[in-house]
Amino acid sequence: MRSLIKLGVSDGLAIFCASGFIKNTSKGPCRSSKTKGISNAFLARQGLMSLKDLWINIHYSS
Repeated sequence: MRSLIKLGVSDGLAIFCASGFIKNTSKGPCRSSKTKGISNAFLARQGLMSLKDLWINIHYSS
């Protein structure tokens, strides 16, 4: 929970995700990461590229 709050996740969402609700899901870590507050916007702010956007630029650039 503290790690999520340090990453900028709201207190309420961090508490929800740290509780048993998320641990008992059948989703894997990648599918549940969106629920845990790690969005594409957050990853972009960290300086990471979107592989989808990169692929589109390579294949559809003129």
